[in-house]
Amino acid sequence: MNDLLLKLLGVRTDGSASVVDWGLEVQPVVGRGWLILVVAALVCVAYLSYRRRDVELTSRRRRWLLGLRWAAMILLVGILLRPGLGLTVEGLVRQSLILLFDQSASMTLRDPRVDPADQSRAALAQGRLPAAGGLGQAPRPEGGQPPSRLELVSAILTNRELALVEQLSRSFDIKPVGFAGDLIPLPLSLAPTNAAGLSMASDSGKAGSRMTGSAMAPALRAQGRQTAPGTALRELAERERGRAMAGVVLFTDGIRNAGGDPRAAASRLREAGWAVHVVGAGTVAPRDLQLVDLVAPEVVFARDEVSVVARVRSRGLAGQTAQVSLTLDGQRVDERELRFDADGETQVTVKATPEQPGDFELAVEVPVRPDEILSENNRQVRRLRVMDDKVKVLLLEESPRWEFRYLQALLLRDRRVELKCVLFDGDPAITRSPGSPYLDAFPNRREDLFSYDLVIFGDVDPRHFTPTQLEILSDFVARSGGSFLMVAGRRFSPWSYRDTPLERVLPVEFDRPLASPAATSVHERPLKPALTPEGRTSPLLRLSEDPEENQHKWEALPPLFWTAPVRRAKPAAQVLATVALTGETDPPIPLIALQQYGVGQSMFIGTDNTWRWRRNEGEQFHVAFWGRVVQRMAILHLLSGSRRTQLVLDRLTAVPGERIGVTARLFTSAFEPLADAIVRGRLERGSGAGTNLLALAGGESGSEVLLRAVPDQPGLYQGEWVAPSPGRYRLRVGEDAQAAVDFSVEDRLVESGETAMQETDLREWATAGGGEFFREEDLHRLPTAVKRRALPVRSRMTVELWSSPLYYLAILVLFATEWVMRKLWQLK
Repeated sequence: MNDLLLKLLGVRTDGSASVVDWGLEVQPVVGRGWLILVVAALVCVAYLSYRRRDVELTSRRRRWLLGLRWAAMILLVGILLRPGLGLTVEGLVRQSLILLFDQSASMTLRDPRVDPADQSRAALAQGRLPAAGGLGQAPRPEGGQPPSRLELVSAILTNRELALVEQLSRSFDIKPVGFAGDLIPLPLSLAPTNAAGLSMASDSGKAGSRMTGSAMAPALRAQGRQTAPGTALRELAERERGRAMAGVVLFTDGIRNAGGDPRAAASRLREAGWAVHVVGAGTVAPRDLQLVDLVAPEVVFARDEVSVVARVRSRGLAGQTAQVSLTLDGQRVDERELRFDADGETQVTVKATPEQPGDFELAVEVPVRPDEILSENNRQVRRLRVMDDKVKVLLLEESPRWEFRYLQALLLRDRRVELKCVLFDGDPAITRSPGSPYLDAFPNRREDLFSYDLVIFGDVDPRHFTPTQLEILSDFVARSGGSFLMVAGRRFSPWSYRDTPLERVLPVEFDRPLASPAATSVHERPLKPALTPEGRTSPLLRLSEDPEENQHKWEALPPLFWTAPVRRAKPAAQVLATVALTGETDPPIPLIALQQYGVGQSMFIGTDNTWRWRRNEGEQFHVAFWGRVVQRMAILHLLSGSRRTQLVLDRLTAVPGERIGVTARLFTSAFEPLADAIVRGRLERGSGAGTNLLALAGGESGSEVLLRAVPDQPGLYQGEWVAPSPGRYRLRVGEDAQAAVDFSVEDRLVESGETAMQETDLREWATAGGGEFFREEDLHRLPTAVKRRALPVRSRMTVELWSSPLYYLAILVLFATEWVMRKLWQLK
């Protein structure tokens, strides 16, 4: 239909819209009968006016005049019908397009662009090469440091040849939004550009830059320590629900450490009619060394060797080597050479033997290479508490079975252990000899039992305990943070403790046996323990630092000939080793299991045959196994430095501004739960690499931490505070001077250890969102791709012809024509 006619009728359409269907519509204001009567009357009047005898006209002239008058009268009567023109218009309705910018700290990375293709991509973004020329062009070398990822994104937006914002603005309403952890609306502003079209904000550090123009671009800043693109896409969908949206253009390097799956969020946007296009920032293979993880104990004994396992990830360094060093308070104590075969992770073990007690900063470091993209991920730090005190162990047994004899001898020789034993079937005289480790009875008072760090529970008859004593033993684990270890026996443990407080403590489920456990559980064939995946990585079961050698040593141990047939592990338990009782078809049962119970831990060892491991190898493996188990279980009670105060932080390392939470279990000197409504804690700050800690200045925010009692949880307190400036800190709580926990605040620039652009992930996000993935060489196609993906929208509109100027103009023309013709033919 003619555009001029549509304009005369008052129809306003977008230049990209077109009329695909039309038709006449009427909305009469009178009934059909009245309408016919009016039309008939007017037709008769017109007809009779030209049939009078005093009108002298030829038949041809009479028909012309009669026709004009009938047409004019029909149009007049048409006003009663209220005719209209129904139009169906199809076109790209003015939609909104969101430009979503990653503003996390990883966007500040400056990729060393060694590959010529990556050098060309940077030049294409900056406008130093023709946008459509591809990667075959050789850019002119430039000095100075390489641009950051966010600076290249800014350069893309202000590149006058690409003119992305200007081109997209012609078809869409542009909405720039930034994200890291939360969405941040960004205003569009004029950014000055130099002769190459590069934003002066990112080019100001180069000599000879001069402003020659300006381009529309948002002001971008990368400072977030979280990246949640999936959450950002989901929040955008909620925020823009019900509006005409073309889609999202996401500028990111794909490194994320928070939020939901971006693929699922992009797929939901696609179902809603959006298109998600992704523009990648960065390089896919920057050279980098990263200390991914550090496995180190939190508390050790003085003069004990400490093994620290470090996982180092390398990229682009195949065939090269690096020195991995271990330091204690800045003093190097060990160093190992690490060779990289291919991109991936390599594990290395470094060792130290601290001689003096105290708190130390344990650090593992890989030297920074000059061609690395990031230097801050080459070092990992942990806090190490070195103790010279003995752990207090209580060993309970019914009679001196072989497992008890060897375990008692081992613990009595250990300089780190203060051992007390209760042998219920023993001669009472053994408790009265000088220096005897034997007690005459199980502790009756709560404070006496809570003074121990570990209770090892053998095959003991439950009739030796009162219900109150068993309840106190349960509280010893759940409330005071002590550790409980049961070594199964053939007479009582664990079956006789069904329906007692100890059943809740144990990490396994069991039934009362129908027959004697001793009669049903002796196996004619030897049984071999099998390590689970958790057991192969657990420090408790580590007989060698090398994983393969450790597995081989466990397979070479002498077999077992008795195990307790428990049902299964509890849902929250961690099974470290299993054993198959009947055959390969039946599932194996737990042999060694561990679980958190309250603030303490409990462990179950389902055999009394570990003493058999002494065969051939002597005491090497037997001592190593029990030494690790006792040290690991007992030392947990001493992490906060006090048996009456247990402090647990939700994070040991934070960045400034993050919230740190603490959970405290506090007891009085009588080991009764503290009943105060509020407990005050105090933050102290370290001074350098040493162990000296200074109290924060009274005026500094956060020097005091308030812990509030948790309702219906006697002695349990929780609190939180905002991490202050970078440094080492210690939190002290309560009146016990030894009750403290350490943490550190680090000003990390990058939110994740990953440094490479995640191209595979970005392509998957774009595919899931029904869009395309773009690199710098493809950006000249972006405006066309976004328009092509925009969905056409059809709308129905009605133009009221009866009230339009054209309609009344037509009536006027008909009457005027009749009047002129009458004058020409000399009619009155």
